Amino acid sequence: MTYLSLPIIKAGIFAGIVMGIFAMAVNMIKLTTLNLTEYMGCMATGKKAGNESFIAGFSIHIIASALFPPIYLHIMQYFTLPLTLHTGIILGLGHTVIAGILLGYMDNYNICVKKKKIQAMHMFAQGHGNAGVATYLIAHVIYAMAVMYFLGAPLAY
Repeated sequence: MTYLSLPIIKAGIFAGIVMGIFAMAVNMIKLTTLNLTEYMGCMATGKKAGNESFIAGFSIHIIASALFPPIYLHIMQYFTLPLTLHTGIILGLGHTVIAGILLGYMDNYNICVKKKKIQAMHMFAQGHGNAGVATYLIAHVIYAMAVMYFLGAPLAY
């Protein structure tokens, strides 16, 4: 089975957009200070705000979003997991654990964190309090469930 087909990549991109809308909405209504687009954009450009930083951060997010569905499908095939929203929850939780641990190390490479232009993430976005951790977890589960949906998972059993 080939995992790098256009429908699989598109599923990741659309799921990334869904995840991004959720995360931006939660940030805009001030439930959290977590803003991964700003964080990634700042890491790429050295600027906290502006079109250049937003475009860079959003582009990084969308590219990463396109790369995860092939990984999910490989895991699903290896463990013979069905294409369901329940599988999306499981994969989303696993994705959160791995990405959450790595997130803490990204602070070391973000020039804006070093210059104190933006808040450090720490592991699992703990730098943004409990709301940041919850947003990070929920956003990744939403992403994985959206991937399953866009790949054709039924909405009900």
